Amino acid sequence: MERANPLNTLFSGKRVYIIIGLFLIVSSFLVYRSLTEIKYVPTKEKGTHTWIDTNKDGVIQSFEMLSDSNGNYQQINAKSVFSEIELTTSTLLWIIVALIFVVFRDLAYINRVRLFTDGSLTFKRSFITIMLWEFASALTPGVVGGSAVALFILNKEGISMAKSTAIVMLSTLMDNLFFVIMIPVVLSIISIDIMFGEEAKWMTSIFWIGYTIITSLSILLFLAVIVYPKLIGNTLLALTKLKWFKRWKNSAETFSKEIIVTASIMKKKELVFWLKTFGATVLAWISRYLIINALVMAFISLNTLQHIVLLGKQLILWLLMLVSPTPGASGIAEFAFSELLRPFSDSLLLLTCIALLWRLLSYFPYLFIGAIILPKWLKTKK
Repeated sequence: MERANPLNTLFSGKRVYIIIGLFLIVSSFLVYRSLTEIKYVPTKEKGTHTWIDTNKDGVIQSFEMLSDSNGNYQQINAKSVFSEIELTTSTLLWIIVALIFVVFRDLAYINRVRLFTDGSLTFKRSFITIMLWEFASALTPGVVGGSAVALFILNKEGISMAKSTAIVMLSTLMDNLFFVIMIPVVLSIISIDIMFGEEAKWMTSIFWIGYTIITSLSILLFLAVIVYPKLIGNTLLALTKLKWFKRWKNSAETFSKEIIVTASIMKKKELVFWLKTFGATVLAWISRYLIINALVMAFISLNTLQHIVLLGKQLILWLLMLVSPTPGASGIAEFAFSELLRPFSDSLLLLTCIALLWRLLSYFPYLFIGAIILPKWLKTKK
């Protein structure tokens, strides 16, 4: 008698709504924690606290802050930050523009996954795939990302595991290629001193280390998927010789054959195909960056050069987020954001406000969309 799929059992009947509720509770908690988290920022005026670095680690901890009406640090949270901001017509307009760029980013990713699947995924299925991919990325550390979950999602959508693997690897290759190409372009326009500023020289080393890693990874991905696909299959077949993996020998043999066929198909793709996929990648990343530019414009007037500098600084920001050990790069993103935008404003309160708005637009929505879509999606998949 055939055993029932545990996923089908888990997401059957009323259970699916219970799981949706649990996902929404978790997502709501993450949003609540972010909005109620107490932070301390330096202030030139009279503050609320004084920092005493008791453990001499240079990191501000809440237990190191002493209440002091004449202190040099101010205690803030999301409520106090937003209460200081005056909303004008211009501010609301630029926030709407930021939302439009969020939509452009997702549409670009949807278009790219449709190109990689040769149109076998409809727009609706591609939308669900990207939303779940972003949901997984929001819940996993930046250094891990949602790639493993993306393999599962694409495979469940009827794409073979070999092609799903190739799609995820090629998507990563395209993303990395964007960094590899754009960084020299940006540095040819603005100097590295302007990019980092005097107070962020420590980021220079991290920046070049990250750039070297991404460039190396791009080369490895290209070689693995396009030039030497047999290497991936042979590696998996070698692993099945170990007693822990022997049960997957037949699957590994099938995968090895499929990845070679997939690579052969990809090699035959015309130049226009690669230009379209890379074009979608560029649109996705530029839209992702322009979200921040629009949010900054909502509060601070920037000229053309400052816009270019801000775009360049975001290359650094995303390099830091890619190696973040926290889910969705939470914490790291806000810190790096404030550090990189400090030259544009002396108000840390304002920068904190922009950082919170940025996370509210580009991070938290996927937690709720994914929480609603995932259980229902799994329920329909055998």
